[in-house]
Amino acid sequence: LMKKVVKSILFFMILLLLVIRVNEIVVRKTDNRYYIMREEYQKNGLEHYDIAVFGSCHAYRTVNSKLIEQETGLSSYNFSNPSEIIPSTYLNMYDKFRDFTPKVALIETWGVHAYDSYLEQETIDGAFSLMTDSFPLSLEKIKLIDDFDNLDLISANFPLARYKSRFYDFEIDETDYAYSYVAMKEQQDESLTWLYYEMDQRMENNGYYPVHAKIEETYLDYKISVDYKESMPIEADLMKYVDKIIELCEENDVIPIFFRAPYITNENECKKNHYLEKYLKQKGYQYIDLEEEIVFDYQNEMGDLHHLNDAGATRATMYLIDEIEKVIKNQK
Repeated sequence: LMKKVVKSILFFMILLLLVIRVNEIVVRKTDNRYYIMREEYQKNGLEHYDIAVFGSCHAYRTVNSKLIEQETGLSSYNFSNPSEIIPSTYLNMYDKFRDFTPKVALIETWGVHAYDSYLEQETIDGAFSLMTDSFPLSLEKIKLIDDFDNLDLISANFPLARYKSRFYDFEIDETDYAYSYVAMKEQQDESLTWLYYEMDQRMENNGYYPVHAKIEETYLDYKISVDYKESMPIEADLMKYVDKIIELCEENDVIPIFFRAPYITNENECKKNHYLEKYLKQKGYQYIDLEEEIVFDYQNEMGDLHHLNDAGATRATMYLIDEIEKVIKNQK
């Protein structure tokens, strides 16, 4: 009986390893920014960073990691991803904290608006699926995906279920078997030039993406303000992951600083921002609303209606540096 049990265990272990390897091969890589960043970061060797930045594109257009290093002498990396909702941010942090624990985690909070934002739900769901592709199978990943009805547990955990046509249509090439970002760039058509430029910039700047364009519209014509007393509860399945982020930081002795970057919000988003700020402050955690605490020159410090340009990011990063230095000093 014992031999049968051992054989069964070995069989399933080998099967699991094969499935994991096939998943790695079949994942769509050419235009998956999450995958590219993760693979390049790991390829260069996992390092310890004192300051780790997490969040959506609003984070990697707002926090200049190299500027943090220059001003503080603390190592820093921006691990943010486009359209990253708060459960994805948790999974991202969970993944990184297995390799190192920073002194401070800067957590950008656009991701609590997964059901109410300027992006269509389909776009956010698509980003969520691509994000899960880039992380290895884990119990935390399985539990996270199981929390959301719009994600299928099998296909979200096993890319093979979504991308099997890549085998059938002979779309697999050598970069899928032996991933190479350089080779991938060389074989692609011009339609992805913008993407690879963005990725090159991020990899060169510790995950930060500098943009020098200036906004054409007048930001203040679109900006919505809601009385601070007005707040709206954030959906429970998203707040669950705000709490899990806090727990993860507490377990690893990491100081979390939550922040909001400036972008055009709707009325509900403003109310939810107020709710989140009050919730975090009641728990004793810092929430920085950069749009409220900094007087930006929107015409010259934003690249578009939703993201800061390099000048705006410099101002925002310098403000965050002051807060980082304060919390580290207080901890000592």
